[in-house]
Amino acid sequence: MRRLSSSDRLLYSRQGAKAINYALKATVQGTQSKMSSHTSRVRTRLLTALCILSVATLIIVFNGGISVGLSNHAGLLPVVRRILDSNYLPGDFGISVRFFHHRVFAYLVAGFSAVLGEDNALILLAAVGMILLSAALFVLCRVLDLRLAGFVVVGLFLATRLAWTGLGLEENTFAGNADIMPTTFAHAVLMLATASLLKERYKLTGFLAGMVLLLHLQIGLIFAVVLFPFFAARVKAIGPRELAATLVLFLVPASPALIHFFEMLASGLSNSSFTLDYINFRHPHHFELQSATAGAWVVVHLAIQCGAYYWLKKKSRPEAFAIGVLMKMSLMIAALSLLHFLDYYVLQNGAISKIQLLRLSPVITLFGALSLVTALTVWEKELQSEERGRVILRPASFCLISVALLWTGYCLIRWPSAYKFGVNRYAAQETSWVDICLWIRDHGPTGTTYVTPPDKGGFTYLTNRSTVVEFKINPDGGLYLAEWYERLRDVCGTTLPQARGYENQPRLRDAYGSLNSDQFGALAEKYGAGCAVLPASSLVDFETLYRNQDYRLVIVPGDRAN
Repeated sequence: MRRLSSSDRLLYSRQGAKAINYALKATVQGTQSKMSSHTSRVRTRLLTALCILSVATLIIVFNGGISVGLSNHAGLLPVVRRILDSNYLPGDFGISVRFFHHRVFAYLVAGFSAVLGEDNALILLAAVGMILLSAALFVLCRVLDLRLAGFVVVGLFLATRLAWTGLGLEENTFAGNADIMPTTFAHAVLMLATASLLKERYKLTGFLAGMVLLLHLQIGLIFAVVLFPFFAARVKAIGPRELAATLVLFLVPASPALIHFFEMLASGLSNSSFTLDYINFRHPHHFELQSATAGAWVVVHLAIQCGAYYWLKKKSRPEAFAIGVLMKMSLMIAALSLLHFLDYYVLQNGAISKIQLLRLSPVITLFGALSLVTALTVWEKELQSEERGRVILRPASFCLISVALLWTGYCLIRWPSAYKFGVNRYAAQETSWVDICLWIRDHGPTGTTYVTPPDKGGFTYLTNRSTVVEFKINPDGGLYLAEWYERLRDVCGTTLPQARGYENQPRLRDAYGSLNSDQFGALAEKYGAGCAVLPASSLVDFETLYRNQDYRLVIVPGDRAN
């Protein structure tokens, strides 16, 4: 074996050193590339999370912040207290009326309240609900292949309600209101289900549709009707086994709500008392066309979806399939809404309009905004491909963001008191009604029912005392409806006003304020009421326990406590 010369050894050592140096450089470069890629992913995720939180924050701000105890909370929270304590106000009529209203959400609030307290639970749920809504919108945007900028644009449209986005044919909105309710969660899951449908993941779509129904029975049933044609058209492609699995996955989360619904039907939910007259008396704003403007904007959003689909299909773009699905869903919701209006305005039968099929109409305007941004994003991509090699601006994205930001600034300047980021507690309001309710909570007699002005809301929530009846706390369908009417007539002197919806409230107040001593005595005997809250204008001369500028708390003579 030949020995290497000193020159050969030197040559080999230099080559080895070069190989080692090359390997080290390659390792360092690979490590740096991986670190750079990891850093880029982290930055992207952080930016995405920031945008989702920003859109959620904007929705809260343009809803007027977070409210606790207002609106539907006034009827919900006494039910939550009953869930946590079965001995809370036994026999309370308002709790009986609302005990099955948004039942799943009531138990959700009760669970959080047991750990965090009532106010903190509602505040946390409001924040979580808006973040979930924003995150679900992001997922839907990603399925539509929209960049982060596209999500921000649609989020700004939804938060500020620009071009009627998130609004529909009646008062309900897609993003909900300041007082968190299950509709916000149901709409978030509805968007996730729509994204799953676009990805043709049918089993997941079925499960999410069942979750929508669990969270909100009415929204879930209408959404199931909208989804049905898509599954029916794909029966052969899906296959019987996967279709059966999808049905099971739908029924698992939906079954508690469906069982509850059939129990309510058996208890008189749809009895003959639930008529169009009741709807018009209590809440026509949820059944009639909100305005001509609302109808025009919904038509515009439908036209945008149809135009976007036609253009994308003509260009043979892959986005045409997804926009076509959104368009078909919107057209079905529009058809259901027209069926509702046909029954409500023309036939006036009530059998169809009671279902309130226009409940999903805000989805149309959201899908319209998504379709607009998707079509403009595709147009920008094609413009960039035609101008390859040149750096060009994104005119559509720039214009849409500019318009949304200008509209946001205008709203904040034009209506500064309407938009805020904070918590508005009903019990913290400095009004004479809240003042007398809080006095009753701290000092008022217990173990008795109170007669109160029927137009005022939240008495039980604020006082932890039972009242005879409230206009706001109305029954679901025919259940308890006859008794609700009877109680209202009793506190109004036997005759109810004949106005529509909220227009009845001042008339109810005036009728209540005109009751005399004998009539209050009859109310006390019938409902076991020992106290009454009277307007300052009332001429009834009973012993006064407390008064402020607008109300008096009086003792109704006689031993009429429960």
